[in-house]
Amino acid sequence: MLTARDQVSDRIEGLNAGADDYLIKPFDLSELSARVSAVARRYRGDPNPLVKIGHLEIDLSEHRIKANGQNVELTAREWALFEGFVQRPGTLLSRSQLEDRLYQFGAEIESNTIEVYISRLRKKLGRDVIITVRNMGYRLETYEH
Repeated sequence: MLTARDQVSDRIEGLNAGADDYLIKPFDLSELSARVSAVARRYRGDPNPLVKIGHLEIDLSEHRIKANGQNVELTAREWALFEGFVQRPGTLLSRSQLEDRLYQFGAEIESNTIEVYISRLRKKLGRDVIITVRNMGYRLETYEH
């Protein structure tokens, strides 16, 4: 539930009415994203924020990644982009879908911004982690072949 009503009684009423969560406006987009991810994990029956994909171990709640057991540091923008892939592994994501994840930072998106961030992610995580589908977008390799 998103609302400007911030009284404890309002929160209790909203949760008792069936809301899975209660967020008061104004809010930070990253907090909203984290709350949506938490609710989605509960509905998938996966309350654990730890994800393993190939040689990557990803902790979605702590924003931490290990590649082959080594910690990998991502910038906030790199994380925002990578999280989009992790939430939908194996799914083709278009440039515009990926750009939407970067708009929350309020900066102008240049014509090659996505390519730059994909390149940075590949350098940090492995060049075969994110696959390019020419003229369509990118997808996270799931290693299920």
